[in-house]
Amino acid sequence: MPANPLMNAGSAPLHAAMSVTTNEVKSVNPAALHEPNHTGGNAIPPHPPFPPVKAQTTPLPMQQNDISHLLPHQIYSALETNPIAWIPLGAIEWHGWHAPVGLDALTASGLCQHAANALGGVVLPPLHYGAFASIADHPWTILLDREDSDIIVRLMLKTLTRLESLGVKKAVILTGHFAVVQHDALAELQQQWQSKWRALKLIILSPTDCPDLPLDPDHGGLFETSLLHSLKPESIDLTQIPNTPIEETNPAGIQRRDPSHPLFGVIGADPRALDPAQADQLRDHLLDWIIEQAKI
Repeated sequence: MPANPLMNAGSAPLHAAMSVTTNEVKSVNPAALHEPNHTGGNAIPPHPPFPPVKAQTTPLPMQQNDISHLLPHQIYSALETNPIAWIPLGAIEWHGWHAPVGLDALTASGLCQHAANALGGVVLPPLHYGAFASIADHPWTILLDREDSDIIVRLMLKTLTRLESLGVKKAVILTGHFAVVQHDALAELQQQWQSKWRALKLIILSPTDCPDLPLDPDHGGLFETSLLHSLKPESIDLTQIPNTPIEETNPAGIQRRDPSHPLFGVIGADPRALDPAQADQLRDHLLDWIIEQAKI
């Protein structure tokens, strides 16, 4: 295989490493571009020639590191500062009457955005497909079946391999979906990625692994509600929960699976106890941990 220009770029800027000459482009056999397993003689450049990165003339959008909002020169500029990609994972699932079904992706994406603002790099759009959990049959919940969790592994392997070929040196996957099957799939992903030498270092994080959390992780309860409130307060509407007193000893009991229960589908402490100051403390504690882990 011909040498990858990105792997031999040394200290050259990413966009310069990815440049190819006009002659190199013309030397490619067009038919070979459609061969999925092409390994033949002509080197296929990864892209057409790139122009030099110009001085910043286009204002960055509010999501200043969200790759889906960035122009190509903004992506190169962000990666030259720190060649790291942040990959948030979520799910579509019921979190109670008060919270959006995309809560997991919103929290993971929000934390990645804050971390990228601190360390640099780019944030990929969140993956909203999560692995099987015990609430899989709750309304507006769309999860992969238990036996299909390898789909997440394959999607991430493809994503990481492509990022590696583009010169990204580190990827941080942050899952906002805490299901056991999700964690098992990510452990398998880590094992597969580390089974051979890689130019890209992979770090996989889950808020449930963060030490000394001020609140216990849950599903739609005080922890997740507080975390999303600290990132996107307009996404939480506690007035949607009936103002009914609850007397129970087990916040994860079977009674929470009853649609008539005020906290139907909420597994954990009552989210109506939300304290904005405590929510911000939780967010900041998690961010400090994520940033430190990403530096390793």
